Amino acid sequence: MKIITNIIGGIGNQFFQYMAGYALAKKLGAELLLDITAFNEYKIRNFELGNFNIELKYATDEEIAELSKKRLFGRTYWGEQKLSFDFRQIKKSAYIRGYFQSEKYFENCKDDVQKLFAFKDLSFIKHPELLEQIQNTNSVSISIRLGDYVGHPLLGGLCTKKYYENCIKYIKEKCPDCTFYVFSDEIERAKEVLGEGNFIYMNTESWQEDLYYAQNCKHNIIANSTFAWLSAYLNKNKEKVVLAPEKWFNDKPKTYKHIVPESWVKIPTK
Repeated sequence: MKIITNIIGGIGNQFFQYMAGYALAKKLGAELLLDITAFNEYKIRNFELGNFNIELKYATDEEIAELSKKRLFGRTYWGEQKLSFDFRQIKKSAYIRGYFQSEKYFENCKDDVQKLFAFKDLSFIKHPELLEQIQNTNSVSISIRLGDYVGHPLLGGLCTKKYYENCIKYIKEKCPDCTFYVFSDEIERAKEVLGEGNFIYMNTESWQEDLYYAQNCKHNIIANSTFAWLSAYLNKNKEKVVLAPEKWFNDKPKTYKHIVPESWVKIPTK
């Protein structure tokens, strides 16, 4: 039996797609195979799962063609429908395609995440003294997604200046002596969002550094970004406080309510 999961997008999306396939394959006792052929045309992001402690097996063109056929009977292709995490209908070899942005998809193997998504090596760390500082203080990561989110009809304009003010106020009540570490795809513009304050702006050299430094913070303030979500999810602090926007998309679909885990705190964006 085989489960093929389609992989596309940035590392946050790749995480969710991999874990959905992994959980389904584990449940069925099936072999997990990845379809990464979309990256032949998609040049915005690279396939990055090879950075982690994951055993990667790839589907052949023939396997993809066979299982991704849309059949009237003997269905093997399953496309995500409005973030529905019910895989109970799948009982045999299947091809799955979607974004799967919820831990509900992999509830049966959440304990495997930390092992699977540990970096194979940490040679990307360029500032070990900063990492030590993060690990030994009441550090709080702040994720600010700008770049492609500015003006985006679905994702843009949600994590406002007011949202970050609300988050900072909340976290300071829990942790008065905290230090904020700011991660952004446009660090200079991020300074305009936050203004003056006790912020350390992270001029990192890679997404690996951003992810690793942020997940090592004691607490996390995230944007409506799967990359930021992943950094907070990989945070091993058992007493972590994770703040997320109460609204993840601009179109307000009720089916997206499971993106933010129940243990995280949803903060108003206005």
